[in-house]
Parts: sequence; C-alpha cells; structure tokens
Amino acid sequence: MKLRDYQEEAVQSLYSHFRSKDTVALTVLPTGTGKAFVIASVFKDVLERTTDKRVLCLVHTVDLVGQNAETLEEIWGGKVGINAAGLNRRDCYERGIFASIQTVHKKAMHLGSFDLICIDEAHLISSTETGIYRKFLKEMQQINPNVKIWGLTATDFRLKGGLLTDGDEALFDEVIYDKNMLWFFEHNYLSPLISKPVINRGDTQGLHTRAGEFISKEVNEKFDKDEITRKAVAEIIEFGQDRVSWIVFCSGVDHANHVQQELIDQGVDTVCITGKTAKVERAKAIKRFKSLEIKCLVGVDVLTTGFNAPTVDLIAFLRPTQSPGLLVQMAGRGTRLSPETGKKDCLLLDFSGNLNRHGPIDQIKGKSKKRGSGGEAPQKYCLGCGAICHANVRICADCGYEFEIIEKPKHEATASTAAALSIHETGRATLYKVDRTTYSKHTKKGGQYSMRVTYWMGLLEICSEWVCFEHHGFPRTKAVAWWYARTDTVVPDTVIEALNRVDVLKSAKGIHVDKSGKYPEIKGVEF
Repeated sequence: MKLRDYQEEAVQSLYSHFRSKDTVALTVLPTGTGKAFVIASVFKDVLERTTDKRVLCLVHTVDLVGQNAETLEEIWGGKVGINAAGLNRRDCYERGIFASIQTVHKKAMHLGSFDLICIDEAHLISSTETGIYRKFLKEMQQINPNVKIWGLTATDFRLKGGLLTDGDEALFDEVIYDKNMLWFFEHNYLSPLISKPVINRGDTQGLHTRAGEFISKEVNEKFDKDEITRKAVAEIIEFGQDRVSWIVFCSGVDHANHVQQELIDQGVDTVCITGKTAKVERAKAIKRFKSLEIKCLVGVDVLTTGFNAPTVDLIAFLRPTQSPGLLVQMAGRGTRLSPETGKKDCLLLDFSGNLNRHGPIDQIKGKSKKRGSGGEAPQKYCLGCGAICHANVRICADCGYEFEIIEKPKHEATASTAAALSIHETGRATLYKVDRTTYSKHTKKGGQYSMRVTYWMGLLEICSEWVCFEHHGFPRTKAVAWWYARTDTVVPDTVIEALNRVDVLKSAKGIHVDKSGKYPEIKGVEF
C-alpha cells in the first residue's frame, strides 16, 4: 500500500530524527489520518531490511492491538505476534509484537530485547514515575540501552491539557512531526466538523472541579433530569433526521440509560455502552452500529479513543468536560471519511458548552508547563487490574479498587454555543450596520457556480461573500454552516435552488468585517 504524502513525511521525519538523535520522539497526526499505516510502514521497513531487529507496539486497548496488528500484516504479508489477555494471545518471541500495556507491563524481562518501541495513543500515558508505561519502558532500556522509543498521538497533550514534552518527568523529548488539523480538513483528508446552536443547553454554572475535571456527581445531578433529557433528545432527532450514524456522550451510567430509553421511545434504534458493559455485549453493539443496523450509540467514558466508525456524522455532547484532550478525542470520532454513505461532514451538537469552553477543535492546544513546575494532575492506572481511569475517579469500575482523592480549588464555568472549527469563528473585526442584503448567481471562469451575497449600508456596498452550494469538500461544508446559521430548512444543492429560497433566510442586521488582509473578510453576522 502506498502511503499518502503526509504519512510518508511522518515516516521520513522519524528516520531523520533517529539518524542524529537518541531522544524520545513524538509524532502528532489527527484522528482519522492513518496513524496505524505510519506505524505499519516503519515496522515493515525494520522487519524486511534487517534479520535480527525487533519492534514492539504498545497500546492501552485490546481493540487497538488487533487493529494495528492487522494493518501490519496487510501491508507486510507476514505474521506478527500479539500479546493481549483480552485476545487470548501471549506471543513473546516474534520479531514484531503488538501488545496491551495492561498485559505486559510486568513482563519486560520475559519479552526480551527490542530495538524500537512504539506507543500508540501516547496522550494516555501517566505523567508520573508510577505510571505502568514508564516502569515498563525503564526495564526495556535496562535490557537494551540503545532501544529507540517513539510515540504517536492525535494530540501532543494529555487529557488534562499538559504537553507531553513538558515537566521533569516527561517521557517524550520533542515533537518531530505535526500538522494542524485544519490542513487535513482543507485537503479533504478528514470530514469537516460543523456545529449548530442548540436551544436546550445544560447549565454548568456552579459546577466544581476535582483533579482537573467536573465532579461527576454534581454533573449527574444537573444533567440527568427528565425534562433536560427529553428536550435534548428531541433536538438530536430533529437535527439528525438526514444523518446516518449518531454518537451521544453522557455524564454517567444512569444518565446514559435514561438517554437511551428516551431515544428508543422516540423510535430511534439505540444501544448504550459504558465501562460496565461486558466485552461480548460491547463487541456485538459496535458491530451492529458499524453495519448500520442501529443508528445511535450512547456512551459513558468509552468510544473516545481507538474507536473507528467512519459513518458517524452526528455527535452530541450531553456531558461537560474540563479536559481539552477528551473533547478533541470525542470530536475525532466524527472526522473519518465515509464516501460510501455520502457523508459530507459531521455535525457537533454541544449541549454542555464544551466548544465555548475550549475553543474550535482545530485550535485546541496543550498547556505548556516548564520543567520543574510539577505538571498537571496525572491520569491514573488502577493498581488492582491495570485499567486506565480518569484522575477524579475514586473507585475503579472494573475491580473496585479505591483511589485517594485530591481536592482542588472550586471552579465555575458558563457554557454557550461556539464554532466547531476556527474557520467558523468570529474574530476581531469592525461591526457595520446592514440595511439590506442582495443575492446573485456568480460564475468564476472555468469554475463552478456560487451564490454571491452582498451586504449594503444605504448605497454603500460593505462587503460580499460567495457561498458554494455546488462545490465539494470544505467549500460545501462552509455553505452548509452558512445556511444553517440563517434557517433550519434543508440546505439547497444548487445555487438556483438557493436563490429561489432566499426569502426563508434571516436578515442580517450587522456584519463583522476584518479589512487587515489583502481582501475584506466577514468574521461574523448579527441577525
């Protein structure tokens, strides 16, 4: 399989790095851009070009172990080892092994020496010395002091926001490859994210935080109410009528069950998955969802990482989060392309103010902390069973192990709607009063039709914009967002159809225009 240009760039950046440095490297590629193929390509090179070198890939979920192993076997043609209790495999002697960290973290000596260790979903690694990843890697370095360590992630920061390269105990030394998420949207490698204002937003005012996240008990008390659930579900159904697959993220198990029941009562085939769902049941539900047998998955602290379902074109946030990394991961479930289902974008319905709290998905960055600052509260690994838990969890849902709770200062947050991507965000600009708006068909030489929208103040033309209903990819996505900002009616497929329906559009009362660039740019519209 031929790699995409950016995937090849990522591979070559790794080779270039290790030719001159021994530092621990980190590659950043957004969800849906094929990290598994980058890993497989590097492993294939090592296994084919040498006779004695060994490679190991560590992940935190059984699903990812199997997926990554299958990808390598697909492009390489050989068999690789798997060491994961959940897959009933304990391979130890193969040159290429994919392993669950929960299974192998105490078995470094048994696995033997490796020349390259890759860590997928690196943002989940604990920031402290007690993390099971760190202990395992230190033992591997004792076995082979020359082992190379390489991480991959969709975000170069942990769930709580701290950069993976910052802090005294940072495992990774530097980011060697990174492309902004917006580049992938603009080049049609990812399905764009759009947002739509929702009427029924949950009130997060007065919620407190513990270990960097909203206190779950308080969240449940505010969000798990019949009236809130009923209204939110009604909006999800309304906005999702023409969409294929939905994911709804809830605040707790009871909340998720109530949301699921309300969806079922409204005629939507829905399955609920939580951390307590049996593995067999979870696998069956996901299989049915991916095959489009059911329309909606409701989840609690699952489906956020390593879950691959390209058909997802609507994601609803019914839970607030203080974690920028978690928000990016949740939104990432909708960025994969699905031309087979006619997917044009993924609609984010934010009932919890997350986009306003953290900003557009493509602009979310980690919080830099200088070495010596101590870092943020770490993600925890259960000492009883090895499960990965949020830092605010007191009791492990899998085995009942009790953690010590660390209290942090109270925090209040106010939620509101916001843009999903920075391309939709209102920047600093001059506000102009608008008296009237005109619409016309525009033809660019050698190109497709678009609708020219011109805003006027008296006889003065303030600014124009071009809405590309007949285009594909990101221009079409922008056109959809433009239309939904002005009406709830179905988006036109052609310019002529749009011109015939301009009477349904809300009239602009003012526009924010940025004239600092080469051309004036409309940053926002007031109605």
